Amino acid sequence: MTLTFTTWSTATHKLRTRSLTWKRVGSLTALVLGLVGGPHPLRAQPSRAGQKVAAGYGHSISLLANGFIATHGENRSGEIGNGTAGRQLTPFLIPPPSGKVWSHVMTGDFRSAALTTDGAMYSWGSGGYGQHGDNDRSQYSTPQLVAAPSGKTWVNVSAGFGHTLALCNDGTLYTWGDNYYAQLGNGTTTLTLARQVVTAPAGSWMAVAAGYNFSLALNSNGSLYAWGANRDGQLGDGTTIQRATPVLIAPPAGLRWTQVAAGFWNSAALCSDGSLYVWGNNYAGQIGDGTTSARLVPRRISPPTGHRWTQVSVGYEHILAVCSDGGLYAWGGNDYGKFGNGTTTSLTQPARVAPPAGQTWVQVACGHNHSLALASDGQVYTAGYNYSGQLGDGTTQNNSCFVRNCSAPLASELPQDLTKAALRVAPNPFTNLIRLTAQAPAAGPATVTLHTAVGQTMVTRRIAMQRGENEVTLAGLPPLPAGVYFLTLTTEQGRRVVRLAHTE
Repeated sequence: MTLTFTTWSTATHKLRTRSLTWKRVGSLTALVLGLVGGPHPLRAQPSRAGQKVAAGYGHSISLLANGFIATHGENRSGEIGNGTAGRQLTPFLIPPPSGKVWSHVMTGDFRSAALTTDGAMYSWGSGGYGQHGDNDRSQYSTPQLVAAPSGKTWVNVSAGFGHTLALCNDGTLYTWGDNYYAQLGNGTTTLTLARQVVTAPAGSWMAVAAGYNFSLALNSNGSLYAWGANRDGQLGDGTTIQRATPVLIAPPAGLRWTQVAAGFWNSAALCSDGSLYVWGNNYAGQIGDGTTSARLVPRRISPPTGHRWTQVSVGYEHILAVCSDGGLYAWGGNDYGKFGNGTTTSLTQPARVAPPAGQTWVQVACGHNHSLALASDGQVYTAGYNYSGQLGDGTTQNNSCFVRNCSAPLASELPQDLTKAALRVAPNPFTNLIRLTAQAPAAGPATVTLHTAVGQTMVTRRIAMQRGENEVTLAGLPPLPAGVYFLTLTTEQGRRVVRLAHTE
């Protein structure tokens, strides 16, 4: 079987395309490389199952279970990463840099970024405000390395319209780019190309979320801080006053904030009891409380009886949230059918969108006027506006129902040995340890990674696999908030991903 993939040179910023032929060598699968002229989108790829999705203004990006990234949609600023500026109607596949594995993807309005398992960051697309973090305002149409501070690695990144928030492994938060609304949190409103350190008032930073022109950061003590634009109350501090430094948004009594999300003029956060809070603008009903009145402080949106909210995403005027009942819920503005429920009717309260038969929804992402949803079988579904191909179905036709995009896995493209690499995990839900059982076609090194539903790596362990059945216990796990996690086993033969639930 012959495959095609694209690589880039960070020195020349040029793409080259190669053909790969899978051949059987004993019990292993080998790759034979050969050059193919000219840059082209990938035409075939072993297993395109997804494990993370993100949405920009008019483009979409997915992290696939095989370690590749798929991008499609608007490309005016190079945000697709294929070396061109033309819109992309079907997924363009970006392989990881040599010797690395992609672990996280994110989008700004007209840019993209990705992290690798060893803590490297790559960024591409719009750079007019210096949002790539390279002390430059260049626009890049292929992924460019963003060097981490000396002795540190990147663990989380989020981008707004023109600014970037990036978190290091020691809990230090760096910001750079546009600062007209004080969204960098450094006490000024001056655009800066140099990285700014935002000191945590207490503890250390655990997660970040960049809105259009404001910022949110989750602290290790379960509190939330916000800064930047606040005309619509998106900071949640009870005012509409712009803040140039972090202001505390305390969680409800006895609870902790566990996840944050930011959109154009709204914010949302999950609590340790599985509840959801939303605040900010509400002209389209995006708060979800049955009104269109703006909320300057967090407003509780209860989950369906007996269930918990597990993940939330905020767009321009709509919000999507995943529930432990396996469904996703949508509310707010529904222009172009971005709820994926077959209508264009806006809603002021959450309405359930059922998953495909036999599946559950595990993660969602809101773009400006489109949505992405990841199903439990790894299929990526899209809905809404499609002028630039952001739905990834090969057309420019809008769709008010979730449709499976072209990143669907093709069984005929799976190397035979990968289909044998079974992975079982118990207990599920887990508390303080995880036991995994994996079949390996050959002995060799492996990496086990546990990351959150939004891509933050929480645990990484390196193990030695033996041929046949392997049993491994991950004990001594750090304190983790309740919610959905993904455990990834990476070997020389491929990757396997299992969805887990964690209870405190």
